[in-house]
Amino acid sequence: MATKTSECKKKREDVTIKQLRAIELRLQGKTIACICQEIGVNEITYYRWCKIKKFREAQEERRIEVFAQIRDRTVGYLQKALTQLGKELDKKEFSPSAVSLMLNFYGRVGVFHEHLIVQQELKRLKDELGNSESDAKTF
Repeated sequence: MATKTSECKKKREDVTIKQLRAIELRLQGKTIACICQEIGVNEITYYRWCKIKKFREAQEERRIEVFAQIRDRTVGYLQKALTQLGKELDKKEFSPSAVSLMLNFYGRVGVFHEHLIVQQELKRLKDELGNSESDAKTF
């Protein structure tokens, strides 16, 4: 079994430090021209790297890691937001239209991840809102 240190060394042998830096800059949304200027290579060199299997694999691996971190943070924030929303709903200080706006916002945020718990929580809150609106209509 390979150790983390040996895996890092192997990765460095396959992909250079400049290439790793280029991958990081690309994931930050920098343009190819900006990346090449910052790391001191020609754009032709960058595009040549893109044809190298090890470079593409390293880029894809890092992209997956970064997006997983973003997804995890988003889910964490969304769960906290839904918990807070639930507490606010329990106070019954919001009008149904205000709650509807909040649910719409949180529903849009929910599009960015695929966690069933959050979707179920949204459904539960929407059901509660529906019951609140029907109760309000009877008065």
